[in-house]
Amino acid sequence: MKRAIKWGSIIFVCGLIISGIAYLGHKQPFDPMTPIEESQANKDVITRKQFLKIDVTASSADVIIKQGQHYTVSYYGKNTHAVRARVKDGVLKVTQTPVTHSKFSNFHIGNNSDDERFIITVPKGSTISKIKGHVNNDLVINRVPIKKVTLDSNSGDISVLNSEFDSGKITTASGDISIRRSSLLNTKLTAQSGDIDLAQTSLTKGNATLSSGDFNGHRLTITGHYTVTNQSGDNTIIKSKIDGAKLTTTSGTNKLKRRVSDGGSLEQKLDSPNIVFLKSISGDNTIK
Repeated sequence: MKRAIKWGSIIFVCGLIISGIAYLGHKQPFDPMTPIEESQANKDVITRKQFLKIDVTASSADVIIKQGQHYTVSYYGKNTHAVRARVKDGVLKVTQTPVTHSKFSNFHIGNNSDDERFIITVPKGSTISKIKGHVNNDLVINRVPIKKVTLDSNSGDISVLNSEFDSGKITTASGDISIRRSSLLNTKLTAQSGDIDLAQTSLTKGNATLSSGDFNGHRLTITGHYTVTNQSGDNTIIKSKIDGAKLTTTSGTNKLKRRVSDGGSLEQKLDSPNIVFLKSISGDNTIK
């Protein structure tokens, strides 16, 4: 009996050690506002030259474009993942050499959530005419007015905070799109396998397209016609400024204020200048 208890205790302790190593080796959820980004990571300032446009490609690093005191591009991470940046004719071009992973590359002792980040800062009062970003992980834009954006992420989230876009496209292949306290004009949002969450945001024309995620809008202001098209997910808008609306679903429920329908469509004030269209093939549409 004592021997069984002894071996049981050993197995239990080994299980705890293995679980701890697995936790530390797994990249923790990305927090775009965490202060650790500029305090505890290995920092390398790449350039301080002024720029009007941004073209960034990152194979493994998260990318943050934000308001700061000076034009600066910094890299926090591993020296083995080569990073290059140059400014030519007002265009900042940032590239990162693709990382080749071995079968053991995902096993690390220690939390690597802050190992790799580009930090691009733009002085307050400056406007970027165009941002083109292609990343494999997360991308954040905070407090930067931009005339045109073309952003896409293969396997991460795209977050926009306190910013203004005049036009463009934002696309995620397997991540979420999150926009807070911002203004979007003629901007197309596409989430191929993820959610789109908008809060305290002004939408002027434009549209959102989802394949297998939910669209959630909270305290939105709709100007012109805005369309949300969803293949297999729910569309929900609450506490928003909307004059007219049309909700359509093939297999789901429509809820427009106090009116409800199973399948088909519901509509109100379609002669209004500002209308939102919610469409889903297999999901619910709700405005309340």
